Amino acid sequence: MLKFLERHAGSIQGTLQCFDRILIQGTLRYIGNSHEITKYFRCRKIMFKQFEEWAKPYTESIRADVKAVADAAGVEIQVIRKSRSVRKEDLVEAVLKTRGRHPGVVHILSTMEACTTYQRWHNKKTHENYLRPCSGKCTHFYIYFIDEELGLCHLRVPTWAPFKLQVCMNGHNWLASEMNDVGIEFAQVDNAFTWVEDLDAAQKIADEFSPKRLHQRLDAMVKAFVPTLTTIDGGIQWSIAQIGSFTHYRTVYHRDGTQSFTKAPVCKTIYSLPDLTRIMAACNKRYLEFIGAVDDPTNELRAVQRISRRIRKNDRTYRGFNLFEEDDLAAIRAISQGQHVGFGFRNKHLRDKLPGRSCAQIGRIIKRLRMHGLVKKAARSFKYHLTALGKRVAATALKLKEMFVIPSLRGHLSTT
Repeated sequence: MLKFLERHAGSIQGTLQCFDRILIQGTLRYIGNSHEITKYFRCRKIMFKQFEEWAKPYTESIRADVKAVADAAGVEIQVIRKSRSVRKEDLVEAVLKTRGRHPGVVHILSTMEACTTYQRWHNKKTHENYLRPCSGKCTHFYIYFIDEELGLCHLRVPTWAPFKLQVCMNGHNWLASEMNDVGIEFAQVDNAFTWVEDLDAAQKIADEFSPKRLHQRLDAMVKAFVPTLTTIDGGIQWSIAQIGSFTHYRTVYHRDGTQSFTKAPVCKTIYSLPDLTRIMAACNKRYLEFIGAVDDPTNELRAVQRISRRIRKNDRTYRGFNLFEEDDLAAIRAISQGQHVGFGFRNKHLRDKLPGRSCAQIGRIIKRLRMHGLVKKAARSFKYHLTALGKRVAATALKLKEMFVIPSLRGHLSTT
């Protein structure tokens, strides 16, 4: 099978890997969870019933911070009554068309949204008082601004404790700013680079993305827009919001003081971004191979014929896969979902895609897929990835769904 990039070399300038949108959470270390804020109150001899009394002055001070930012920038805070019916990005884009894209505050939105907070609790079994998490609602400010280094970003500021911040930045905007600084010309349509003068130089810049520098910019944002939060002891811990359940081999530090190099979840800190770069690059490679399989019509019939036959392994017989049979086609389509091609899948992922099947039934489907060489098991894990054969078969399944190869398959089957 020809590689996708090789087959379309005449139409593709090259590849450029960099971060896209990154969602970052800012947590105040000493009050960011119920355990920490309970310790914080006890150390400072603050009664738990005084939580609201303690939080209200910070709320008023944050409101004053945001108003001061709006006044200094000559921006009116826009109140959104029904946030679900409004796309914030559209409002900001309309402002940018008249304002331009020079650095500074672009727009500020205010909306009422759900938040996590705390309530006093008495445990009747242990007779212990503490603060426990609960849900609530408070005003959230969305401060949209153009940073000199990071480009267009927004800072989401809740006005009630524990004041969990959220920053959304775009790696493409950061790279565009860096390329402008060094004089690399490029063309950008919306969020995509359609042409870059020097891809090698641009890739070198992208590879030098610094979490330490990002940390400095994030702290500067808080100091500039909500300085009230800098007065709360402990500082802010910045973490990646979308890291999910990625795992890799890394040094793990144990509570007893020992350490070991083993497979473990990726740490949520922004300093894990270089590790995510390597993980996502591997995912992109697998997905590009899959796209190549979808794009390449060769060997499809041969692959379909191969997996349709019964096979016998380890004194057991496994029936083949018939892509004209709905259950078999549904199983192949389930493993060909984009996220599964890139990141792999587990039993529970297929149960979500194939409702009504038990864990054991899904296990038998995965066993058939493995015996036919369509998937392989990741080392020391219960995760599975598509093989080269699996990608070709999955590509055929997608085309069957779109009615592209059914006529040719029918014609072939009728002559055999």
